[in-house]
Amino acid sequence: MLIIRKAVTNLGDSLTTKKGLALALKTQMQTTAFRKISIESIAKMCQLNRKSFYYHFKDKYDLLNWIFDTEFSTIVENTTISQRWDLLSLLCNYLYDNKSFYRKAFKIEGQNSFRSHITERIKELITKDMTHCGEYDKSKDFQIEFISDGFVCAIERWLLTNADLTPNDFLEKIKEVISKVAENYYNS
Repeated sequence: MLIIRKAVTNLGDSLTTKKGLALALKTQMQTTAFRKISIESIAKMCQLNRKSFYYHFKDKYDLLNWIFDTEFSTIVENTTISQRWDLLSLLCNYLYDNKSFYRKAFKIEGQNSFRSHITERIKELITKDMTHCGEYDKSKDFQIEFISDGFVCAIERWLLTNADLTPNDFLEKIKEVISKVAENYYNS
């Protein structure tokens, strides 16, 4: 806890405070169920008050989603992506490397669940990729939602039940399924 307090109080800037709050949440999620973690306990670990927490985040769900967004976007920004599968590979590797945290995150239910958040992020990534390649038009929204929902469901099941399967092996299984479905669809 001392590290978290020092990190937040030494620099005092907004990003440092957010990172301290993120570390506090991650630390607490190692031993405490998400639903039992309070804003007060997160802020207290950083020697902040609840009002300071709310200056940076709407609630603890917002903090959890910020952790994913900032950590994953940092990885994406620092990696050259040459193929469409590279982005999904980065995502699977990131989640696998942090599987203890994200196993708990996927178990959170409700309106602001992590599952809903990551599904929206994957939809955005697929839409952005399709737009970049000139393949996107509004009629493909159903396809994007279908693929995003399926991919997130598969990731969740993988992390919660088959985490001994490496990210590369998991993606190979996904590619195989997609190839077979596409082949059967176009050959019928």
